Amino acid sequence: LLAGGLVAYTGCLATKDRISLMKKWREIIERHQVKISPEFVMTEMLCSVVDVQKWQDAGLPSSSSAIENAAIVTNSKRWTLVVDPQEQGNAWIKKCFRGTMLTGSMLILKGQDAFSEANAAATEQALLRAIEAGNPVLVEAIQEEVAPLIDSLLSQKMFQQQETMSDGWGETKTYLQVGEMAVEYHADFKLFLTTRLANPMYPPELLTKAV
Repeated sequence: LLAGGLVAYTGCLATKDRISLMKKWREIIERHQVKISPEFVMTEMLCSVVDVQKWQDAGLPSSSSAIENAAIVTNSKRWTLVVDPQEQGNAWIKKCFRGTMLTGSMLILKGQDAFSEANAAATEQALLRAIEAGNPVLVEAIQEEVAPLIDSLLSQKMFQQQETMSDGWGETKTYLQVGEMAVEYHADFKLFLTTRLANPMYPPELLTKAV
């Protein structure tokens, strides 16, 4: 219960605020006489020693807050927005989620320029291909104003549709709404946004869509 709450609600919090919130939640749980481990450690619930080693091999710092952040990123169903003035998170994402021989490589988009009028059509097509193939997408150096296409992706508007295959059998496919289009959704697809802004003022409605 605590681990789920921390993944869902504390990704944007500083370490001290995360600890404070967890303490309050623990008090509420104990008040209702729900059994809880005396020494609850979030990362022990959400990741293994092997996971942590893999993350650190990709450049993740060894601090507990960094490991917690990585656990939140890898366990959340929402996609990731990283406030990253020193670009450590950006480098870690590239190394850790760069794709495999089976899924292909990561699509990296350069901030607002990728969504400019001149590049928007090519960017949209590249995003659609990545979603269908299950390739990770990293949008670097975003500003406070997020492109409508990215905002649409963050909403994760999905629907399922029953389709008849060539052999006559039915298959249920999942589609993701991207702007005015719907594209077949591959479960391995991931979206990462990073910003070099130290104290960005994103609207609450955007922050509720990302982790």
